[in-house]
Amino acid sequence: MWEHHLMLCMTGLLRRHAAWCAITVSVLAACPPGPEPITLGEGEGEGEGEGEGEGEGEAGLAPGTECTVDVNQGGCAEGLVCYSPRLGLTGVCATSCIVDDGTGVGVEDPSRCGADEACQVQVALDGRGGLAPIHGVCLPVVADVDAVCFALADADACADGRGCAFMGLDLPDNPDNDQNLVILTQCKQTCGVRDPAVGCPVDEVCGRGPLDAIVRVFELTDPADPQSGRRCDLATCRDGNDGACACNLAGGFDCLDLGAGGARCGRVEGICGDAVDVANADEASAGAAAAPADRTCSYQPGAHRVCDDTPYRALQRPPPVRCTAEVFGPDDPLLGGTGNGLCYALCSQPSADFDEDGAVSEAERGFTRDCAAGERCSVAAGASLGLSTFPASFDDCEALGCAPGAPCAACGAGGSCVSLFGGLPVCTFAKGVCVEEPAEGEGEGEGEGEGE
Repeated sequence: MWEHHLMLCMTGLLRRHAAWCAITVSVLAACPPGPEPITLGEGEGEGEGEGEGEGEGEAGLAPGTECTVDVNQGGCAEGLVCYSPRLGLTGVCATSCIVDDGTGVGVEDPSRCGADEACQVQVALDGRGGLAPIHGVCLPVVADVDAVCFALADADACADGRGCAFMGLDLPDNPDNDQNLVILTQCKQTCGVRDPAVGCPVDEVCGRGPLDAIVRVFELTDPADPQSGRRCDLATCRDGNDGACACNLAGGFDCLDLGAGGARCGRVEGICGDAVDVANADEASAGAAAAPADRTCSYQPGAHRVCDDTPYRALQRPPPVRCTAEVFGPDDPLLGGTGNGLCYALCSQPSADFDEDGAVSEAERGFTRDCAAGERCSVAAGASLGLSTFPASFDDCEALGCAPGAPCAACGAGGSCVSLFGGLPVCTFAKGVCVEEPAEGEGEGEGEGEGE
């Protein structure tokens, strides 16, 4: 069931937010192809010769009954476990489909499940950035596209060949659980980002999913050897397709940081949806809350809107096209409490501590990418979208002799002078995004530079 390599990779865009502050776990961390096997403990997995309902006066709670999550399976009847999809203090009794393989390790037994059900393994993200199996239970196969599913990358979770796709991370409902994060998933038609051979339904495009979490395929040095993943150098590949990068960038492969496994050339998995163009400067300034729904992207259940990178695919140094909804929690003021975001093409990044962890990681080092014809790279628009960080001193950059909207050496290497939301011009280290060139006579004096 674990067909793809899971790579939970933060993009260096995370900002402090109550719902996301715990997600700054070791990022760009490589996970194994699947979770560790479930080791059976007391109350899990029926051994041979044991019958359901045995035990004097201890029938236990019936399937579907609310239960309290604890080491005794919440008081559920024999063969059931207390299943909580969001790792809460309470759950419901569900049929366990994990049996002992004879060595104390659990294996799936789909025969335990009823019609329209499948044996699905619930996993969470542990504090080391790895996958932690929680339960294997019989759950309904989800029929609707964009609906919530509960077993990441499990081929049995969704109908019609759709994948149970990674859609984000959240804190568990149990406030005392500081060991795991909930992995949010939805049934999506998955695809290969920038891969013409793996397409989507007519009138849809393949957009990036949140955090580029799944590596769909690796570029191989030997097509006959699936272990011959091509190695690459992040620094060499940072600025795109200039001939020095070992990866076939034009073919849709990127140099991906796999943590302790080193960097490899791979193509990330995307999700199919209705195409949304990148935001213009006015939309970036006004924010996602002011934009009509069809101009926003979203990873909320039921949403089917993804960012369209088609205008940039033929460029020598194509910018990654993303949605701000992957960066901020759904209640963040920048999203207006809707969970909807704006699409942007990331064309420049200074070397800066964007996740504010006290260090500049490899993913936070500077680069520049190309914009499409008729566009320019705007640091001010990037700052309006929240793709920035600020010096602790919060310096007034006009007082330092810099013009708003322009690079500002006095702010420090890679700094710019940006007037946020019409307020005081301050030093910021912002990422640049592609926006349409202003009409002749408009935008004079903005002084924005490309490739900061």
